Amino acid sequence: MKFISIDIETTGLDPQKNQILEFGAVAIDTSCGSAPYVDDFRAVFVHQELTGNPIALTMNKGLIDDISFVLKSKDFDFDMQNDLAPRDVCVRTSEEFQKYFDQWLGSIGFTERLTLAGKNLASFDLKFIEAAGIKIKYRHRMIDPAILYVDWEKDETLPDLQQCLDRAGIEKSVEHTSIADAMDVAELVLKKINNIKDIGIMDLSALETIQKDNPLLKSFMKSSTD
Repeated sequence: MKFISIDIETTGLDPQKNQILEFGAVAIDTSCGSAPYVDDFRAVFVHQELTGNPIALTMNKGLIDDISFVLKSKDFDFDMQNDLAPRDVCVRTSEEFQKYFDQWLGSIGFTERLTLAGKNLASFDLKFIEAAGIKIKYRHRMIDPAILYVDWEKDETLPDLQQCLDRAGIEKSVEHTSIADAMDVAELVLKKINNIKDIGIMDLSALETIQKDNPLLKSFMKSSTD
């Protein structure tokens, strides 16, 4: 299966008032066996003015410094820079972003409706993406690593990205940059896929056999596919 792991960095929590600073995407193809990573894409949004809250702006200080550098560079050529590095672009508008993102998807053969993955993707990232007028053709069934690493007996809320990494035994800290966080999500999903294969679930028919002897798993899988 092909999927795109997406993460964004923003100036705040309100998609109607705040802005996307950075967009990161990691393309994965699980049919490629031991080498599922396909490619990645990053876009920095160069806004003339920012509207945000202090916590988000402080967290993204390094990124904002980079944006300030571009704005201060009178001879910065956006077209030339983006043509030289079409996987790591600087854009001023959603239209510019759309152009380079669509070109990237086409270049790696992800031209069908996309399966997306991401932490809080539906409730956060996609709301900002849609508010910015960016069009992504995606399937409405998405992958959130929280559901893969939740402790159904002990957790009172879904785990955050750092908790997911810890539970997966991945020794790293969340960087809060778009590409790094998107890569973390992809790694979490791939690790869970490998864990499932390790216990003998290679396809849906094998999963259905196990479900018959596990009422909780049967109930969960039914709710996931309804």
